[in-house]
Amino acid sequence: QNGGAASAKNPLSALCDTSQAGRRANLGVVFMIKIITDSICDLKADLIEKYGIEILPLRVRLGGEQEYLDRIEVDPPRIWDAMHRGIAPQTTQVPPEATVAAFERCAAAGMDFIYVAFSAVLSGCCHVATLVSSELKEKYPKVKMGIINSKAGSFGQGSMVLQLAHAAAKGVSFEE
Repeated sequence: QNGGAASAKNPLSALCDTSQAGRRANLGVVFMIKIITDSICDLKADLIEKYGIEILPLRVRLGGEQEYLDRIEVDPPRIWDAMHRGIAPQTTQVPPEATVAAFERCAAAGMDFIYVAFSAVLSGCCHVATLVSSELKEKYPKVKMGIINSKAGSFGQGSMVLQLAHAAAKGVSFEE
């Protein structure tokens, strides 16, 4: 079951493709730095696609024990509907294996990346990302890996992600 998501197929999955063809597919632009964030950033799909941003899904509970992957198995309208019915959604961090897979995919492709994490005060996403990147830096010493604690969520985090994505699209270096 897809938990109310618009499609059983993840519409964001093509954006997670770091292969040579996948990088070219993003509106003909090759991004030298991959921007990764988690689904709490609340960015619209058109901006995610435009900049080739990879979204790692948090898990969402809607009043029960069942967890759904945000934006994959449950979509914002279903969450809003639950809130209108008096259900307070709960989130848990991005599954660690999803963080490992995304970072490993970028590193194996030789692609530098920056991960903008949901506030470290509110979630363990930043901590997990820091641990994963530390391990991968030993295996891929030439790949630059940046982890940023957004100290925010929703629009604040999304705004930071968009600024980085815009800079990456312009060809700004990792250090800048």
